[in-house]
Amino acid sequence: MAPQTFETDLATFSPPSEVLDLAFVAGAAPVVVYEFDADGVVVFSTGAGREAIRERADDPRGRSIRDLYADAPDVLQNLERALRGEAFVARTRVPRTGGGETVFETTHVPVHDERGVLQRVLGVAWDVTAREKAERAANEAVQTLRAFAARTQAELEAERARAARDIHDELGSAFAALGLEAGWLRRRLEAP
Repeated sequence: MAPQTFETDLATFSPPSEVLDLAFVAGAAPVVVYEFDADGVVVFSTGAGREAIRERADDPRGRSIRDLYADAPDVLQNLERALRGEAFVARTRVPRTGGGETVFETTHVPVHDERGVLQRVLGVAWDVTAREKAERAANEAVQTLRAFAARTQAELEAERARAARDIHDELGSAFAALGLEAGWLRRRLEAP
C-alpha cells in the first residue's frame, strides 16, 4: 500500500469543523492527540489526557520526545518504531514524578510524502490507567473466587469422605451387632 500524502498550504489553512469538533472531544476525553515531526519533535499536542502527564511540560510543542520522556523506555521504543515508518497500536507506561504511572493505549500513524519519506507521525493516546486498574482488580477477584471454589470443593470432598467413613463405621458396628444377635438367636432356636 502506498504511503498517504497530505498537502496543505498552512498560510491559508482554516481547520474544517470536523477538526474543531475533534479538538473539543479531545479536550473533554482522557486522550492526547499529537503530532511530532520526523526528528521526534512535538508539533501539536492537545487533549484532557495531557493532565496526567502535564508535569513533563505544560506546552510540549517544539520539544523533543526523547528529552520529555527520557525516563520512559516504552515511549522511546514506540517513538523509534514510529520514526521507522511503522503504524501500530501499543500500551505505553509513563512514569509520574510523584510515583506511579499513567498507562496509555497509543495509536501511531506515520505520514509520508509522495516519495515515501517520513514527514511526521500522528497519534492518539487514550489514558487507560483506570481501565487497567479495573481489569487488574477483576482478574484478582476471579483468582480469589477460583481459590474459594477450590477450597470449597476440597472441603466438600473432605466432608463426603468423613460422612462415608462415619456411615461405614456405623453400618459396620450395626452389622457386627446384628451378626452377634443372629448368632444368639440361631443358638437359641437350635437348642433343645
